[in-house]
Formats: sequence, structure tokens, C-alpha cells
Amino acid sequence: MIVQNKILPATNDMIKFACLNFHYAKSVPCGRKMAFAIFEENKFVGVIIYSTGANNNIAKPFDLKQGEVIELTRVALKTHKNPVTYYLSRTLKILKEKSPKVKIVVSYADKDNQKHLGKIYQANNWIYLGISKTSDKQYFYKGKWTHERTLNAYDKKRREKLKKELPIRENSDKYKYIFCLNKELRKYYMNFAKEYPHKLTEVND
Repeated sequence: MIVQNKILPATNDMIKFACLNFHYAKSVPCGRKMAFAIFEENKFVGVIIYSTGANNNIAKPFDLKQGEVIELTRVALKTHKNPVTYYLSRTLKILKEKSPKVKIVVSYADKDNQKHLGKIYQANNWIYLGISKTSDKQYFYKGKWTHERTLNAYDKKRREKLKKELPIRENSDKYKYIFCLNKELRKYYMNFAKEYPHKLTEVND
């Protein structure tokens, strides 16, 4: 049974609070955003964020223009009653209505470090395209694992000092999923769909 809920545009304060308190990454994603605030029984339970992300070439593999492909960058929800898949489906419908230019939404499940398998995408019938390999690193900085590009933004002396001192780990490979916002693209990319990487048993990762 679906409990009473509403989805509204998220304010910057809502985005920051949910990302820092309800998501393992403890950071706000970069890029221009369309962010949704999720309320259940009149209580704020978090945000779902779509954005241009950190990849300036996100549209290139699909032979589309920048802005026609965006990324689902955060599902930052605290304990809630309705399924994540319910909110994901609803926000995708709103996204399609409000941003008709967008044709494909991409998302990644952290394969190694977080052991996520993308179950919410499977339950929402996203297309799985396989493993996206990474070769960069993460550093444990200010209490969280931080992408190398964050440190690279500092001046050379500080950057080199931090990289010598901080704990380090390889960035995780990712399971790559896409959601096509029109039937023609979905039919085309189903030709490249791979079998989901596990048996679907639950949908909240």
C-alpha cells in the first residue's frame, strides 16, 4: 500500500541536508541539477537528483548532444515507507515532462567499494549495459572517501602533500544502467542490453 506522499522541487538546503545525512557519499553532486524533494505523510524523507554530473562527455557514447543525456546522481533517502522504485518512476515521469530535451538517463551502481548491484534500476526496468571500468583513485579526506579530482583542484604543493599523507584506495568499477525516455531509443538500446548481474531479491540499494 502506497502511503500519502508528494514530490516537490528541492531547495539547495534540502539537497545539502539529504546528501550529507542520508547518502553514503556525504557530498553534493556537481553539475546543473533537477532535484526532487520527497515527502511522506508530510515529512521530508530526502531527495532524488538528476544532473549533468562530472562527465563532460556523458552524451558522446550515445552519439547525442550534451544536455540530451543526464545522470541520476543521488537517491538520498532516509527510512521511508514507499518503495524507492515508486519514487524513481514518478520523478522520471516529471523529468520527461519538464525537460523534453533529455533522451537518456544514466546511472551507476558502485560494484566494489559499496557492493551495490543496481537493484532499484532492475526493478524499474532500466537497461544494463555492463561494467564501466575506472582507473582513478579515492583518498580518505575530511572523514569520507573523496575522488582524486577534488584534490587535484588544490595547488600543487597542497595536493602532493595530501596525496602522500591520506589513506588511498582504487575507485570502484561501476555497473552501468540507462533509462531511455522514448520508445525508439529504448528499442535500439535493448539490442545492447546485457543480463542483469545478479538475481533480483530486493530493491533498496
